Amino acid sequence: MIELIVKTLLDKKGEDITIIDVSKRNPLCDNFIICSANNVRQLETLAKQLDDKLAENNLPTKKIQGKGSNWLIVDAGDAIVHIFTKEEREKFNLEKLWGDFPIKHINTNVEKVATKKR
Repeated sequence: MIELIVKTLLDKKGEDITIIDVSKRNPLCDNFIICSANNVRQLETLAKQLDDKLAENNLPTKKIQGKGSNWLIVDAGDAIVHIFTKEEREKFNLEKLWGDFPIKHINTNVEKVATKKR
């Protein structure tokens, strides 16, 4: 599921994707996936596309919260996806809050270059 989420976010130009493994201490999910959007419109597009892709793969989202704001949360069961505008992400800084947990940064520039070479 993580790969599908990351691929979907990359396909819609999501930026600065980070995966935080919270499985050792969070009974609600295994991972937080954090992504930045350039504006509210892109943020809503990312959430909608993610909802559609998960449903297509028989992994329907449980809930989407924050519609109309600068921070959307997509509950995908084992993963909670946080999609922020860049300003909102800096303000809340979830990576610092959950900094004691394993964090993986997805280099979106490398992903885009690799995709173009195929």
